Amino acid sequence: MIHDDNNPQSAKTVIKDQDYCIESDFVVFQVENTLFRVPSYQFMKESSVFATMFELPQAASSKPNGHEGISLEKPIKLPPIITCEDFRNLLKALYPRAAAPRLSLSKEEWISILKLSSMWYFIGFRAVAISQLELEGVLTSVEKITLARTYRVSSLLTQGLSEMVDRPRVSTITNAEALDVEPMTAVALLRIREEKAAYGSNWGSAKKTAPSIEREFNEELKSIQSDEAGYKDS
Repeated sequence: MIHDDNNPQSAKTVIKDQDYCIESDFVVFQVENTLFRVPSYQFMKESSVFATMFELPQAASSKPNGHEGISLEKPIKLPPIITCEDFRNLLKALYPRAAAPRLSLSKEEWISILKLSSMWYFIGFRAVAISQLELEGVLTSVEKITLARTYRVSSLLTQGLSEMVDRPRVSTITNAEALDVEPMTAVALLRIREEKAAYGSNWGSAKKTAPSIEREFNEELKSIQSDEAGYKDS
């Protein structure tokens, strides 16, 4: 609490609002050949990785990562796996430039956010990215499967696999799709599709797709769900 120096006789004290009295330094990142300078508070508030890094005792400075990150001359250099486009897209979510009822971003921007939020444990933003990418028509079935495997998202995997099973009989799984989702996955999907054809019109009413997916991909789904547990809020 802060005493009101302008009224020393008053017993009142000035307090900090818990949400909007933000204490934040600026932090400088170098991504590829581009510098970014932003407030550190969202990184500390939303990412356990950055919160831990910024709170570590510093031998040479009280700023994040010692002298790194406190000036344009000494930025925190991010690894080459992170592109300027990816990082800029994450910043669009962390620090929107315009007021809007909701973030309006492209598929590619949400994929960038999913990538970096998964890497740096921005738990809330990862959940938002997943919910946006799950919306109908945003991703193809193959994209859902490949992204689910890369960033460990069981709901996207189940969606993508189910869509490939439930597509019309005449719409077969192409060679290109089989390569993209991996040949063994394509074989398992074709096996379920054959079961569906044999089951006939009762397949949908018996809700056979979900249990068939769980049966064929049980080990993979359990592995992804185990990894997902690390992204749950404590």
